Amino acid sequence: MEELVTGLGGLLSRGLLKDHATSYGALPQTKQGRAALAGILNHYVCARFPEYAKFHSGTGVIGVPGFWQEPSGMVHIWKPHNYLMPLLVVPYKDANGLIQACQIRLHANDILSDEKRYFWLSSTLERHGASSGTPIHFTFLQRELPPGETVLITEGALKADTVVRFRPNARVIATSGVPVPTMNSSQPQGHITR
Repeated sequence: MEELVTGLGGLLSRGLLKDHATSYGALPQTKQGRAALAGILNHYVCARFPEYAKFHSGTGVIGVPGFWQEPSGMVHIWKPHNYLMPLLVVPYKDANGLIQACQIRLHANDILSDEKRYFWLSSTLERHGASSGTPIHFTFLQRELPPGETVLITEGALKADTVVRFRPNARVIATSGVPVPTMNSSQPQGHITR
């Protein structure tokens, strides 16, 4: 998983420092590796929050975006297929500094020409899965923002964190992305459907 940090297009190539890399996570490229990780995390959550697990058939991670459960009871995280490379996990923090959702960034080797690079760590299409929603990311604590302070808005948490790396006093909010309108072939060119 070192390639996510030091490899071509990795975190260090964006200008982030090694210390900053610990703010991000990674998921194994294989479904077996992710299932093993999901099992470890499920065990941890069940031990820490046994009352919550009781309401979900002894499974503590059900209801957490990205996790899902097979009919056999085995828990998983992310999609049920393999990738060529590990998956970068980019946290989206709320105004209090707590992680409220995560995005997955696929490696260039795992992207087809018509695919997106970023996806929400969400499992709405899987059994007992949950949505992450599409929250915004704060690089600062809202309670520490002085009145009248300038706030920059950008696309993507990774980009926002990179801005703060080079401008430590910047206050940046990031959206998850901007959808690109598509052309409707039944309309004349220049008319965009919304």
